[in-house]
Amino acid sequence: MAYLAIITLIGNVASVVLAVWAAYEAEGAGRLIIIALLVLTFLIPALWSASLVSLVCFIGRIVLGLGCFIYLKWQGVV
Repeated sequence: MAYLAIITLIGNVASVVLAVWAAYEAEGAGRLIIIALLVLTFLIPALWSASLVSLVCFIGRIVLGLGCFIYLKWQGVV
C-alpha cells in the first residue's frame, strides 16, 4: 500500500504547485477563487474525517490542478 501513499503525495504536490503558479499568474478574483478552492480541498477532510470526503477532496484537488494547468497553457505561460 506504500505505492498509494506515494501517488497521493505526488498528486497533492502537483496540485499545490500548479494552483499556486496559476494564482500567481491570475488577476483579481481569479486569484482568490483558486486559493480558496485549494484551501477548501485541504480543510474539509481535516474537519470531517470520513473516507469518502477525503476521496472526493483528493479528486477535487486533482481536477483543480488539471484546471490550473489548462489555464496556464491558455495564458501561454507553459
